[in-house]
Amino acid sequence: MIGWGASGVLAKAIELDSLMVVAYRFWTSTIIFFGFLALRGRPLTWHKFKVALPGGIGLALDVAFFFSAVKLTAVANASVILALQPLVMLYLSARMLGEKISRTQVAWSGVALCGVVVLLFGSSGLPEANWRGDVLAFGAVFAWTAYMYFSKTTQHTLDPVEYTAATGLVAAALNTPLIFVFGQTVALPSAADVWYLGAMVFGSGLAAHLLMNWSLTRIPVWVGSVMSLLIPAGATVMAWFFLGESLTALQTVGIGLTLLALGAIALNNARS
Repeated sequence: MIGWGASGVLAKAIELDSLMVVAYRFWTSTIIFFGFLALRGRPLTWHKFKVALPGGIGLALDVAFFFSAVKLTAVANASVILALQPLVMLYLSARMLGEKISRTQVAWSGVALCGVVVLLFGSSGLPEANWRGDVLAFGAVFAWTAYMYFSKTTQHTLDPVEYTAATGLVAAALNTPLIFVFGQTVALPSAADVWYLGAMVFGSGLAAHLLMNWSLTRIPVWVGSVMSLLIPAGATVMAWFFLGESLTALQTVGIGLTLLALGAIALNNARS
């Protein structure tokens, strides 16, 4: 989740239009994953690709909304709004997946969500905030929920490397035409952008994305969803440190609350 938080900061620093960033990130990481599968002697089959397709569509919508949002609004705003997704996931995991959630875990999840709300209000009124970007971030909430749900329910027939490769291919294929639909500029990255894109591909694309898919086959999906609250905490601090975005005392309190609650959830889940 720290790696996913860093991707928003990197996207903000890259001069390319948002959907060009998405295209470079996903095509590059997907080619690497498919190359690895070929070397392993287990190329992705059409059947497995169809199984991963719903998750790929959710991922495609999520990244399109999110990367567009961070171009318009503060990284903190976009990340915090996306972090409200556990509210939806807690309901779905209990009702549709039958996952058991104790009252203690629900209470700590509530504390974590309070932390991100404090963080959100702490950034309101700052010069980096923009309501259009915030609306796009809310769209990413529902797309991200769909992605995590399908990641949990479809990976029983393919391993995390295959699933990550397939969903990455769908995200790349669906987002690339949108570059032309929305009239964004097709351009080669500058020398500085190449470094940022490389960090995004290997950090959030290859490492963080694969680790997340691997973990979702081994933990309740609601735990993975709540752990995504690390994204705004990490992104806010990184945006402050690397991009010079504002960081208020109230935002710092929100980050502290979030980290405290996530630590308690992790310990409680490990004990149970």
